[in-house]
Amino acid sequence: MYLRGFEHWDEVDGALIRFFITDVMFALGMVGVAKAKEDGAITAFRLSPFSEKKEEKEKFLISSNGKITVPAYAPRATRYQLARFCEWDETKPDEYRYHITPRSLMKAKEGGLTVEHLLPLLAKHSGGIPPALVKALKRWEVNGTEARAETQVILRVSRPEVLEELRLRSKAARFLGEVLSPTAVVIKAGAQSKVTAALAELGFLAEDESQKNE
Repeated sequence: MYLRGFEHWDEVDGALIRFFITDVMFALGMVGVAKAKEDGAITAFRLSPFSEKKEEKEKFLISSNGKITVPAYAPRATRYQLARFCEWDETKPDEYRYHITPRSLMKAKEGGLTVEHLLPLLAKHSGGIPPALVKALKRWEVNGTEARAETQVILRVSRPEVLEELRLRSKAARFLGEVLSPTAVVIKAGAQSKVTAALAELGFLAEDESQKNE
């Protein structure tokens, strides 16, 4: 329904004000809102402590695993700069949480930023950077990601000959990835049924245990 004309001013103006308070200002953390019922409409609001003017000089807290806790009253411009190097973690009412990861560093690098830009920022606005994190950041700058945790499906066979026959005598060979040992190989994502079917055609019965925990 569209409302036009001065006679609808109060309805339009009220809806606009409600939108700014309950959507825009709430999303920015400027107000807190309340409901009379859990599943009811918002009926009250109050200014958040974040909206009160206060000198922005609080320091970051940095852990050796790359997680950074930033108080609400840390400088906003600095929070923006930090966010360009990090991923967001859960935000709490009185603090922001960031996490330095290889992916976030790569994204920063694509934007022209380097570890040499990040380290002075952390040093200036924190009580200190853990030496292990400094070492890890400098190593990443030189070597990139040196370790990776992955979830993969592994095919294990009783004898190397079974794996060799699967590779040489089956079209399912294209679904096999990295060889981990003479009796273990990575199966490409979603190809378990094709590989077990190919084994059956070769005379080997295989059990798909990758589905048991799903």
